[in-house]
Amino acid sequence: AGKTNAHQQQVFANPCPAEELYRVSKNPDQFTNLAGNPEYAETINQARGHLKNWTEQTGDTIPENPTPHRHSPPRVENGKVIPSGKRGKRTGPRPKMPGAAKNAGAINHSGQILLAN
Repeated sequence: AGKTNAHQQQVFANPCPAEELYRVSKNPDQFTNLAGNPEYAETINQARGHLKNWTEQTGDTIPENPTPHRHSPPRVENGKVIPSGKRGKRTGPRPKMPGAAKNAGAINHSGQILLAN
């Protein structure tokens, strides 16, 4: 309806940053991504390590032929949100789900991560 501001529209922007890190106590609306800030390098490295461990514990994998999105994601162009597109036609071999290579079809580890403030 055109009632969102630039910060709100960013939620719909694609592609999203590869990594995001927010100091929610100082930035509750999460407008400032700190992932590239050298001051937070240790925190982002710690988070990467936790993710790596959790990925190994759960047997999660990224398939070579991943299942595509059902619809193309919405995007922001010239300050307007362009809605998602129609489902694309499948071509080639049947895609694989993440974790399928290690039979990780169920939750097999809590994966709980707590980072200090």
